[in-house]
Amino acid sequence: MQIYSQDNIAGANDFTSIYTALAASGGSSLVGYLPAGTGAVATTVQAKLRTSVSVKDFGAVGDFNPTTGAGTDSRAAIQLALTYAQSISGGCEVVFPPGGYYLGAGYADSTVGVVAQLLLGSRSSANAATNVVLRGAGATIYQGAAGTALFMANCTDCRVTGLRMVGYVGGTLGASREYDTLITMGYNCKNTLIDSNYITKSSLTLQEAFI
Repeated sequence: MQIYSQDNIAGANDFTSIYTALAASGGSSLVGYLPAGTGAVATTVQAKLRTSVSVKDFGAVGDFNPTTGAGTDSRAAIQLALTYAQSISGGCEVVFPPGGYYLGAGYADSTVGVVAQLLLGSRSSANAATNVVLRGAGATIYQGAAGTALFMANCTDCRVTGLRMVGYVGGTLGASREYDTLITMGYNCKNTLIDSNYITKSSLTLQEAFI
């Protein structure tokens, strides 16, 4: 059976070709989306879905058990989600689904003055993260190393909300650990909100911030 087609799927003149195109990783870009309501702007399903992502989309696994210390190191995956979100023009929400997310022993930034496991924004580019929201939905983040769990710099109109964060309890406490934090809002952050988070075994720091 031949199917007549007036779409933008090259060579799509039968069901198999259409199915293959829609099943491909870019298939959602071929499906239109129009919100209800007067004045709504048409877009694609792909564009609509990409305004919000889950850390699990990038490989994070919320399986950390603080009692046994067993679980997946999800730091790199979470960092990929943050980097992606700040690359989206117009902003993006990063959702942390229920579970325990362990940051392991690695760092996103360990240069002079900053030792951070996760980085939102940039230490050198203005307005590097704009309209990015980090939203916890029953998630707990476990800091895996000394320093800062999440460092924010050059963030504009950003928000961190609904996360439960537990500080690093390993190593030896002393003068070298006096600056340990779970969230540090660093320089050139504007109109940025940190609210409704539960922070334990560490602190939150505002450092050279313009809020």
